[in-house]
Amino acid sequence: MKVAIDVHGGDRAPNEVLKGVLEAAKEVPPDSLILVGKPELIQNTLGKEGKHFPIVEAQEVISMEEPPVRAVLKKRKSTITIGIQLVQKGEADAFISAGSTGAVVAAAQLYLKNLVGIKRAGIASPYVSEKGHCLIIDAGANVNCRPIHLLQYAFMAKVYGQFAFGWTNPTIGLMNIGEESTKGNELVKETYRLLRASSLNFIGNIEGQDLAKGVCDIVLCDGFVGNVILKLTEGLASSLLAMACQEVLDKTASNSQGTDKQIQGAFGEVSKKLDYEEYGAAPLLGVRGICLICHGRSSYRSIQNAIRLAFQLKGVNEQIAQEIEQMQIPL
Repeated sequence: MKVAIDVHGGDRAPNEVLKGVLEAAKEVPPDSLILVGKPELIQNTLGKEGKHFPIVEAQEVISMEEPPVRAVLKKRKSTITIGIQLVQKGEADAFISAGSTGAVVAAAQLYLKNLVGIKRAGIASPYVSEKGHCLIIDAGANVNCRPIHLLQYAFMAKVYGQFAFGWTNPTIGLMNIGEESTKGNELVKETYRLLRASSLNFIGNIEGQDLAKGVCDIVLCDGFVGNVILKLTEGLASSLLAMACQEVLDKTASNSQGTDKQIQGAFGEVSKKLDYEEYGAAPLLGVRGICLICHGRSSYRSIQNAIRLAFQLKGVNEQIAQEIEQMQIPL
């Protein structure tokens, strides 16, 4: 298993990315981690540790602000393009980047193509709930979904859940504005029909408030809705947690220092559960290769966990292809 890592992707690159690589190298062979970036900078940052890792040169970096498709076509020597091409050529099995999500998706579509039978690739992002976590798919790769896309997302997420979380028969919910099958637009109505007639463990429509309750394992929605959900939740959770922590500390200001530390510790545990870095990355499912997209603000822990996840996913695409081949589309 070989994993290519975008050394320059993300707000905290390259230092945090390389630190994550060093931590991961305590668990996997260093020569299985291919560093994609500027060799001199990588060697200077890693020092004597750098000799243990293969380095592939890529002198260009695609920024978050650049139009993804145009940047991928223009910057042929970017870390994202070179990293994806390593997977295309079979020199790497997986690619990890905390850089531009749009650029990773565009490069994967351009160079890797989709698995046989897959109509559109989708991002499966972990979402924290009262019962642990669920997966939201799609989280931003496909804003113009068709019912067949959502049906295939359900099958792909089911397989991914088996590899990543050990799920055997995950429950699947369809994001809608009401529980009734007659609610929603034509996309969700037709998708509901397809899911109900499939072999999947479909529980029906769910609403926004159901996400945090953990009513299902896999949440289906188009990429526009999924991306809004994730970013709204991230911002809201961060703000509410900070306000709640400060409020409690203010009201217990007269208590002992030990009590303050206990309160901060409790909020720290909640914050850990909400931390995207615990899950490492979100996979782009449906392409010929493993593509893992980390948060743009990822620290070394996220990179380390993403590398660990990449090794867990060995064989996932073969299983997805088998599921899609056996999938029957109701007429």
